[in-house]
Amino acid sequence: MDPNFSFQINLSGVEASGGGKRLDEGYYKGTIVDVNSAQNSTGSMRLVFKIGNFEGYGGAVRTTSITLRSTAASST
Repeated sequence: MDPNFSFQINLSGVEASGGGKRLDEGYYKGTIVDVNSAQNSTGSMRLVFKIGNFEGYGGAVRTTSITLRSTAASST
């Protein structure tokens, strides 16, 4: 096997399996069901949250992330 390869893929118009559930705009209570770390293209680390169990939307799952500061915040 040659690990040195590249490819291009176009996912425009592709939907999540199961069709996904559209949530109406607003505020929802959910549960963080998983958290992972990932690295941005700039090298910064971010936390990726998988949120589910939305009240009234059963199996809906959404993902969001926050980038962690690479240096300590200054207090002024």
